[in-house]
Amino acid sequence: MSLDDQNLVWTALMRHLPPGGFVHSLTPEADAAAVATLFQVLDAFLEVCGRRDGPLKIYGAYQTWLNAQSWYHPYPSPPDQIS
Repeated sequence: MSLDDQNLVWTALMRHLPPGGFVHSLTPEADAAAVATLFQVLDAFLEVCGRRDGPLKIYGAYQTWLNAQSWYHPYPSPPDQIS
């Protein structure tokens, strides 16, 4: 997984979210499931966003997810000491 994996366009992201997991080719049924999933995710996002602490919770959840990724290293390792 690379840093680019956090930057999926919604059409690619929706292929990962429907029940049953990733859908490679979008049949009409898979497309309908992806669109339905998109609206469910948007509804949930807007509902949380509308709360007083919603944006903070969304950012916190994203940061927790990001920290768990093996490829994410926000602070470089300190250099070895020169002796």
